[in-house]
Amino acid sequence: MLKKYLSFFVSLLLMIHVVSWAMHTASSAHAASRPSISNISIGHCDMNVAPEDTLDSINIPEQARPDTLESAMPTSTNALETAQERSLRLISERLDELAQSPLFDRSQLGMCVYDLTEGKMIFKRGAAQRLRPASTMKALTAICAVDILGGNYNFVTEMRSSAPLTPDTLVANLYIKGVMDPLFGKEDLKRFAECLTDSAVTYWRGDLVLDISYKDTLSAGWGWCWDDENPSLSPLLCDEENTLAQTFAEVLRENQIQWEGQVMIGTMPTSAICLAKQRHSLDQVLMPMLKKSSNQKAEALFYSIAAQSGEKYAGRPEAAHLINELISKKLNLDPDDYKIADGSGLSLYNYVTPELMVALLRHAYENENIYRHIKPTLPIMGVDGTLKKRCKGDSAQGKVFAKTGTVSGVSALVGYALGAEGHVFCFAIINQGIVTSKEGRDFQDKVCNVLTRKYD
Repeated sequence: MLKKYLSFFVSLLLMIHVVSWAMHTASSAHAASRPSISNISIGHCDMNVAPEDTLDSINIPEQARPDTLESAMPTSTNALETAQERSLRLISERLDELAQSPLFDRSQLGMCVYDLTEGKMIFKRGAAQRLRPASTMKALTAICAVDILGGNYNFVTEMRSSAPLTPDTLVANLYIKGVMDPLFGKEDLKRFAECLTDSAVTYWRGDLVLDISYKDTLSAGWGWCWDDENPSLSPLLCDEENTLAQTFAEVLRENQIQWEGQVMIGTMPTSAICLAKQRHSLDQVLMPMLKKSSNQKAEALFYSIAAQSGEKYAGRPEAAHLINELISKKLNLDPDDYKIADGSGLSLYNYVTPELMVALLRHAYENENIYRHIKPTLPIMGVDGTLKKRCKGDSAQGKVFAKTGTVSGVSALVGYALGAEGHVFCFAIINQGIVTSKEGRDFQDKVCNVLTRKYD
């Protein structure tokens, strides 16, 4: 009996809703008068309605007739939160909770998270604060280098002679011009020596002239600490050491070539005869620069940017000028808000903002000719490089591609994260004023897990 009454009331509610909706739709055809009431059957009960107003008598398209009570109810899809919208809302809420940590009562946090898929900022905290980037400066240098130098850029070190090669005895000066190639080494010098042996040279009388006009003569970067392990800034290095002349003499002996002459510093004349060139690509430099955080390779790119000014002995001012031009013209930011001191982040004079770093990451992502050189060279969380040991077994493992940065009092992380809902994020986190770098790393790892976890 109870089931019978429940069935009756459900049928009654459905029919009342359907008839009300149908009569409203057909109101223009029945505006003259209300119909009289007669009987129609619904299940086991009778209702009084006008015969001409039964459901079958009203012209309602078949596809518009509701099949269930739920489908007959009015709904608003705009009012419903999609899975992706819910995910973004929860991410923003979780990030806000993390930013309330007591850690930031005694230290600074600068942070930006941008949703590249949706094209909008989803979290900002201290985004415009000027902070020290530490080695995340290498990400800035890398993106600017690919943009300014071009993805197909090569470091080309060449050797020339003041006279044509002759068998047995060569009387001429040999010139080697440096271009700050951080990968140039003994194997390259062997190729130079081979071009002499291929011409049957066994005795060479003349000077080895090293052309180091590619960059300024400063031996250290602006704002570097005296007690750091700073890289050499010579434009002519051999296996990252300032030993090129000694190594070349050694290679000549190994090739049974006697040399009588001196090592000089000078300029390679344009009239000199090119004997050999050794090349290393930009990608070959970017990989260890970002994966292993190589200061030497970062400075090589920084001074290569400077050399694009066309000035001899170009240095930090020329590099900073070209980078500032990019910031102004391509990012639409004011370069006066930042300080570009070097390429590696060793300098205490570097000042950037999370806002700037995210703008650069966006610029790279939105330009395939830049992104395809940057993304593969960034450390992968829990997999390789400087992120190899972090977030093992967490949601961020394998889904975060980012550059780390650590100097005394500063820990930073900038890069890209793959969200569980298919979103791609770019982010910049700078923790400054921390006592231990672990404080910063722990916070950054929590942020990465928030960005990459799945929200059911």
